[in-house]
Amino acid sequence: MSKRIIIVVVAIFFIGVFYFGYNSHKSVMIPLPNTNWKTKSRTLRRFQNLPPANLTKDQVMINETIQHSTNKLLVKVRPCVVSVISYSAAPLRHNGEFFGKILDPHKVGNKLISSGIIVGKSGHIITAYDAVPANQIEVKLFRHVPNVFKAQIQKVDKNLHLALLKIVDPGNFPVCNLGNSSVLNVGDLVYAVGSPYGFSQTVTSGIISSNRKKMNVHGDIFQKLIQTDAAINKGNNGGPLVNIRGEVIGINAIVYSTNAGNAGINFAIPVNDVKTLLQK
Repeated sequence: MSKRIIIVVVAIFFIGVFYFGYNSHKSVMIPLPNTNWKTKSRTLRRFQNLPPANLTKDQVMINETIQHSTNKLLVKVRPCVVSVISYSAAPLRHNGEFFGKILDPHKVGNKLISSGIIVGKSGHIITAYDAVPANQIEVKLFRHVPNVFKAQIQKVDKNLHLALLKIVDPGNFPVCNLGNSSVLNVGDLVYAVGSPYGFSQTVTSGIISSNRKKMNVHGDIFQKLIQTDAAINKGNNGGPLVNIRGEVIGINAIVYSTNAGNAGINFAIPVNDVKTLLQK
């Protein structure tokens, strides 16, 4: 009788081992590889870099937003910025006071190269007074040919330090949007566009450093000026200072420097003075 009990116990033992061993084997089975991995890998975005380790996700998004806004505004602004070329002329000379230097055009042979903005579809252009010491003028647009046109002086205002030109040939030209220089704040992002040293369609960036009032610059009195650290140099005179929305807020005109180079203290004529000239 005891042998039968022993046999039954041993049988139950082996049955239990077999049963639990089988179930545990099922629970640890390694899943087969996903046969669709090649297909899924193709859906990953190409060139999708990880954020830099020292930037948070929010900072990366802010940087991408600023980058997108900058690209968008430059595509909008650059077509209405021109090079202004005066022939057989000498730059105007400025004598007098201590502060800053009114930007001269960039001189190459018998050409003086400055910058300007188109403010009318029929070809009206605003530039700096010093950009046009002679009336033999051409303007160069940055587009497909034809891109060089003769222009004439229509109006100058030495007090505002601005000149209004008109392209002689008829056409339908891209126009810059004019902003409001009375609502600017220190720290606003700005961009200077123009032809410094003859390098056409050059863009520099910075911020508004200050809003200056009544400055004496080499004998010329300016009632208001926009100070910026965006780099401007010879040839930038007459070109636009642009805000983050792609609106012209100033006309680049003055640099503070002891060696004729950019020192990060630059000045633009407020765009509201441009509106004053256009309304006269």
